[in-house]
Amino acid sequence: MSKEELRIRISYGDDEWTTLLFYGTPPLEELIHARAAFITKNQQVRDVEDPCCYSFRSWDNDLEKMVDLEMPHGLDSIEIGGSDDRNFAPPVFLSAKNSYYPNADEVKALDEFIENFLYGKLQNRETFTVKASLFDNYETYEILQGKPGFNTIDTFLITDDDGRETTWRRWGSW
Repeated sequence: MSKEELRIRISYGDDEWTTLLFYGTPPLEELIHARAAFITKNQQVRDVEDPCCYSFRSWDNDLEKMVDLEMPHGLDSIEIGGSDDRNFAPPVFLSAKNSYYPNADEVKALDEFIENFLYGKLQNRETFTVKASLFDNYETYEILQGKPGFNTIDTFLITDDDGRETTWRRWGSW
C-alpha cells in the first residue's frame, strides 16, 4: 500500500461526486517485520563497556537514537538499566514475532540478550536471584563516573562512614 495520500472518487445521483482522501497502512505482516528489524538494528546495546551490553533500551524519537549512557538524561533515567517494562518490551516483541516469522539475526539478538545479559548479569547463574538493577556495585560506579549526567544521580548513591560512595540505592519511580 502506498504511503502517499490516496483518493477515491465516489459518483452518485445526477452527475454528482465526492472525493475521499486517506492514507493507507501497509499489511500487518510487513509492519511486524519492519518493527522487528528496527529493534534488532537500533535498540540492542552493543557497547561492551556498557554494563548492560546485549540488553535492549528505549528509542528516543526526538534525538533519533537509543537512550544511552552518553546522553545527559541517560544516567538519571530508568531507561538505561536494561530491565523494567520499557526495556523488556523489545525482546518480548522479538520473541513473539520469531515464533511465527523466524529471522536468524533477530534470533541471534535474542540469544545474546538471554545468554549475555538476562541470565548471568541480571540473574545470578548460581543462585538464580534476580538483581533490581545492574547499577549496584563499585565497578559499575567507576565505569559511569566519567559519563555525562553522572552528577545528576548523586541522590541515588549511599556514602559509607569513610565518605566513599560505595553502594547504589534501589532505583524507583515513586
